Amino acid sequence: MKILLFSDVHSNFAALQALERQEKQWDAAWFAGDMIDYGLQPHEVIDWMRTHNVTAVTGNHDTAMAQRGLKEGLLHLDDPLTADSFARHNLACMTEEDLAYVAALPETAVMEADGIAYGMVHSADEDDTVVAVADWLVHYQSEDKFEAAWKRIGGPAAERRCLIFGHSHHCMAVYLGGENLMLNPGSLSYHLGADSRTKAGEYMVIEDGVPSVRRVTFDSRPDYEAVERSSFGDWEKRTGLAIFRP
Repeated sequence: MKILLFSDVHSNFAALQALERQEKQWDAAWFAGDMIDYGLQPHEVIDWMRTHNVTAVTGNHDTAMAQRGLKEGLLHLDDPLTADSFARHNLACMTEEDLAYVAALPETAVMEADGIAYGMVHSADEDDTVVAVADWLVHYQSEDKFEAAWKRIGGPAAERRCLIFGHSHHCMAVYLGGENLMLNPGSLSYHLGADSRTKAGEYMVIEDGVPSVRRVTFDSRPDYEAVERSSFGDWEKRTGLAIFRP
C-alpha cells in the first residue's frame, strides 16, 4: 500500500499541484494539519483535499481560521489582496462550504495499514506550547511523549504503532524502542528558521509500511509578486516575502 503523508500546506496550491505531478498515484493520502493561512489559495487547497478524499486533521491555523470565520463571517472583497493580513485574505477567498469543511476537521485520526496502527494529530502537545523550532526534535524524542500523545488520540493497542504529527515544519522519523515510530513529514509549503532558505517542499511516502522522505519543487514567484502587491501589514508582508522568496 502506498500512502502519501504531508502537512502544513498553508494555502499553497502550487505545492499541492507539484506533489500530484510528482507522485501521480497513491492508495491513501493523509494530512497532518494547517491546511490554510499564510498562503494565497485556500479555496483551491480545500477543494483539492475534498476531491482527493484526504484523511486530514485540523491544525492550529485551521482551527483559528474556522473560529474566526464562524464568528465574524466570510469577507466579501473585490480584491482579497486589499486585506491587511493573510487570515483576512483567506476569509475573503473561501466559500461557506470551504469554511464548513475546515470547521469540521477532527483534532485526531486513527488509521491502519499494512499491519501498523497509525495515530495522527497536528501537535503532540495538547496545549500547543512548543514554539522553539530548534528544540522540537529533542522535545519529541521520548517514549513518555509518545505514550501521552497515543493515549490522547485514542490509539489502539498494537504491536506496531506510528504517531504522526506536523506543526514544526521540520521533517523527522524516529524509532522509540520496539516498534514505536514517530513521523513528521515536514511542510509541503515552506521551512522555518535556519532552513528557511531551502525552498523545496517536504513530504513522506509510506510504502508497504516503510516511510521515505521526499522533496518537491514549485514556482513561488507568482505568490511572491502577489504579496508584494498586497495591502498586508508590514510584519505579514515581510513574512510572506520571506516564505515565497524564489
